[in-house]
Amino acid sequence: MFQKRIAVTKPVGIVAVIGGVALSVAGVVAGASSASALTTLNATVPTHCTIPVAGSEPYVASVKADIPATAKVGDQVTLQNFSISIRLNVATTDALQILGATTLQGTITAGASLTNANPPNLSITATVPTTQVPQTQDANGDGPEFSITATGPSPTATLTSVGTATLTATTVAAFFDPKDAGGTSVLPLGKRTIPCTYDSGANLVLGSIPVTAAGPVVTPTPEPTATPAPTATPAPTATPEPTATPEPTATPAPTATPEPGATATPEPVATATPEPTATPAPTATPEPVATATPEPVATATPEPVATATPEPVATATPEPVATATPLPTATPVPPVVGATDASGSPVANGSTLVPGQAVTIHLSGGAPNTSMDVVLHSTPQNLGTTTTDASGNITYPFTVPTGLAAGAHKVVFTGGGTSAEFDFVVATDASAVDPLVVTQVPADTNLASTGYDSRPEVYGGVALVIGGIFLLVYSQRRRTATPAHDAGANYFSGWFDNLR
Repeated sequence: MFQKRIAVTKPVGIVAVIGGVALSVAGVVAGASSASALTTLNATVPTHCTIPVAGSEPYVASVKADIPATAKVGDQVTLQNFSISIRLNVATTDALQILGATTLQGTITAGASLTNANPPNLSITATVPTTQVPQTQDANGDGPEFSITATGPSPTATLTSVGTATLTATTVAAFFDPKDAGGTSVLPLGKRTIPCTYDSGANLVLGSIPVTAAGPVVTPTPEPTATPAPTATPAPTATPEPTATPEPTATPAPTATPEPGATATPEPVATATPEPTATPAPTATPEPVATATPEPVATATPEPVATATPEPVATATPEPVATATPLPTATPVPPVVGATDASGSPVANGSTLVPGQAVTIHLSGGAPNTSMDVVLHSTPQNLGTTTTDASGNITYPFTVPTGLAAGAHKVVFTGGGTSAEFDFVVATDASAVDPLVVTQVPADTNLASTGYDSRPEVYGGVALVIGGIFLLVYSQRRRTATPAHDAGANYFSGWFDNLR
């Protein structure tokens, strides 16, 4: 059925590992203020995750983040540069390739507690982005290892008291969704949630921040206002000197007229020269009167009044009340049912069987040490009870009744609050049954009546003879296969069928 050599030690539930890591970051708060010095947190978180068929598996992942070296009461702090990384092994890559997965994505919801802070309980959802699943294989048919990284936003908390704020991991839950090339999930919805728990006795303290008291607010004393200097009075403007009046111009003496010849010239009448008009004396300009400049009055500068600085009143810091962290509620996982034939080969749910054929039904994941009722359907027939072992497992031998009518039937196990079933089909013609062929039951098939019919007894005898021949041929074919291939195929084929 499979052509890969499978050595499954850590199946595809690896996302639960990230859940264990996400817890280490879920409550990490860092970066008290832009001025705070930062320190880098590197931590590993051990956890166990319960994987269908394989059971509980251990994982370790790495966390990296920056947190403040110190902080003060009242600071709001949050995580910086947070990431979670996990290296997926070869067996995980093989399982994803067999399922037909080409991409891997998921989410992790985790919680943590932070002392000396409000709120004290923190939560974060980290996202695993769509990551390509390698499709290459080596000479042994194994795929390579590859890594995935999850990130998510950090919550904010306020530091409330002096001391040490200690961060501790508390809860985790993971959701894993591999998809094929067409974008269709290759796991049913009920198989994608993987429960995880932290290892008993493991150190879950992820980091701590020293918290000091906030300093008092100091009110500065105002400086006194300087008194302005008085304005100087300007000097009076000097009065200009009066302009001197010019002296009057003297009148010239008359020119003598020459004596005429023979003609007597009458004597000229002397004309009196008028006296020049005296120029009035200029009016004396009054001397300017000096105006007394008033002396500036000195204004007294008031002395500054010293304002008393109030002493800071010490406020009592209330002690944080310890809040009990509720225990995470375990998510019940339905039991996983498979079967093997007399040769140890897996028999898938919905396989075709013949009356008188013996198979061994295997149930895992039930409640430990719990009694379970076993009933054959369609017409219910009580087959008694059986009890799970300390690990919640059952190995139940079952032989198809010779009087069971042809059609669809199932064996139902009920107890401990859960139920599981193994489906099979009784062939109408025993000669047509190939023990190596698995026939799936259509979803709308009605269960046949289990009323008695004598013909199946005859068919059952013929089917046993034919089945013996096929088993002989099948055992010859198995001798030619390698032991490693058979062991891996037998183990993983049952797991793959249950996942489907």
